[in-house]
Amino acid sequence: MIQYPTPPHVIIQRQPWLHATHPAVIDVVSCSLLYTQLLHTVQWGSEYEEGDPNNTLYYPTCDIYTTLNQQFGAFTQEDWIQYLDTVLGANIDSTVHTRLMLDRRTTGGYLEPHTDDNHFERFSEELGVEVSHSITQHIYIMRDYRSVNSGMLLHTVDEQPQNQIACAPGSYCAYVNTPYSIHSVPANPHSDDRLLLTFRSFW
Repeated sequence: MIQYPTPPHVIIQRQPWLHATHPAVIDVVSCSLLYTQLLHTVQWGSEYEEGDPNNTLYYPTCDIYTTLNQQFGAFTQEDWIQYLDTVLGANIDSTVHTRLMLDRRTTGGYLEPHTDDNHFERFSEELGVEVSHSITQHIYIMRDYRSVNSGMLLHTVDEQPQNQIACAPGSYCAYVNTPYSIHSVPANPHSDDRLLLTFRSFW
């Protein structure tokens, strides 16, 4: 039986830029079960990224988000967002709108260094209100630890990788999007697909 998580107390990291982490917000058995469930029951669409046909991002084409929002709703509650606002110094000063996304990357999938600025225009249009700030939360949904070194890389301002988020069952990180929050996704050499839950809270 899958045990769905409640947000933990996070570990504050300051290098190369301010972010919060936790090694496992969902236990490995539950995470493995959820990984298998999502991989085999979700209907997936796909698109190329970075203009590379070998770099494919998969996304749900079925209504899985209603269920995921119920299962992981604690990560979108006002008191949790206020906690992240405090520990990350986000300075939220208006109504927050949170969206949940599920991504799947197969062998070889990657992302070049970037910030999350590209999401603002899209979500301003979707929400019908202009947004220009965000807090991002990531949870890796993996079945085991074989892809642990294929997690998100955090870069310095000159785009040098300095820290890495483990691609491990339940591995969590959160950060405020700024001009300095540069990150990338290394190519996964393993056959296991990487599943990533992302909560973006805009204001």
